[in-house]
This record gives sequence, C-alpha cells and structure tokens, in this order.
Amino acid sequence: MGKSNLSSPSDAELAARIRDGDSAAFKTLYFRYFEKLYQFTWYRIRASEQARDLTQEVFARLWRNREGLDPEKSVKAYLYRIAHNLIINHLQRQTIERNYLSTLSEDSFIMHPSGDRNLGKSIDRAIKDLPEKSRIVFMLHRFEEFTYADIAESLGISIKTVEKRMSIALKILREKLAHWLHHD
Repeated sequence: MGKSNLSSPSDAELAARIRDGDSAAFKTLYFRYFEKLYQFTWYRIRASEQARDLTQEVFARLWRNREGLDPEKSVKAYLYRIAHNLIINHLQRQTIERNYLSTLSEDSFIMHPSGDRNLGKSIDRAIKDLPEKSRIVFMLHRFEEFTYADIAESLGISIKTVEKRMSIALKILREKLAHWLHHD
C-alpha cells in the first residue's frame, strides 16, 4: 500500500495540500475527478458545453474555498455536493424553457414510440424520468458507487432519506421497464 500512496496521494492528503494552496495537488484532484463530475453533470442536464462549464465551476469553487477544506471529510462528497448545488441552480434558472422543451420532446416521444425498441434507450429514459431527488440518489449509488452514507453526506440528508429515495427509484424503474421483463 505504501507504494500506491507515494504515486497516488489519497483524497485526504490532496485536500490538506490544497487547503495550504498547493496547485499541484489541486491539479491531481482535478484530473482524478473531472471526467466523473462531468458525466454526473451531463447526465442531469444533457448539454455538453453547459456540463463542462458547471464542472469547471465546481473546481473553481473548490479552489476559491480551499481554506475551508477539511481533510477529515470526504473531498469526493464535497465535490459532488458543489456539483449538485450548481446543477440545481442551473436548472432553476432555466425552468420555464426546460419545461417547455421537455413537454414538446415528451409529446414527440409518445407519438413515435419507436424510440422504445432498444433496452438501453428505455433504461436511459426511465432514469431520466425519475423524480429529481430519487434520480440523484440512484445515479450516485449505481454509477458513482457512492455508499448510502456518502450520498447522505454529499447531499446533506439522512441515510434513511437516501434509502427511501433509492426505494422509490427502484420501484419506478421496475414499473417502467416491466415490459422488458414480461414479453406477451
């Protein structure tokens, strides 16, 4: 384990160094998490340029607030919390436009159910259609491999709330994807 620590410092070590203004440590953390945070952001807003901008802003905020970093707490959870908050703010600013576009695209999808031929598309659509809070929990757990405790910490909610939201997500996904399980 000692060799891997020398070549790849832990998140806690990086957080301590970043807190002290170490730009090399910041760069290491940036390259460690940028792509995952970008994917997390893109999956929620489905716009590449905006997802990239928001992901950049996550790291800009981390650097601006580096003095407040606590190496005892998960820096990964901290980054995802910043991303989550930025995404919520972004979506709130665009609510009217997004609701209008969403209504149009859903009407088109209903009129052209051929988009449902592929299981992958059906799964993506079912996940996209989950209630926002349940979708966040589901994505963090299933795609980012967060534990329920990590999700609770990063979103500022209780583990019981995480469990409830995950339960809701799984129930909805089972219902929406039932036709793939039962071919008549």
